[in-house]
Amino acid sequence: MELLREEERRKAGKSREGMKIGGLVNLDIGVGLMVFLRSLVGNEPVYLVGLIPGLSNVAMLVYALFLAPPVE
Repeated sequence: MELLREEERRKAGKSREGMKIGGLVNLDIGVGLMVFLRSLVGNEPVYLVGLIPGLSNVAMLVYALFLAPPVE
């Protein structure tokens, strides 16, 4: 029984780490997209499209870091 609990804890930890890494990678993609569009278009506010992946993944990071149930 203890082996099953340990395996469940490991899976929960891996899932949380995956959410953290995925959130950071996609946040970087959003920032890169903003920089790219800003340099491509200039002062037009098209570069704000980079906020879509950036802010959605900030929500993922907030959940993974603060709101997800703790792994015991």
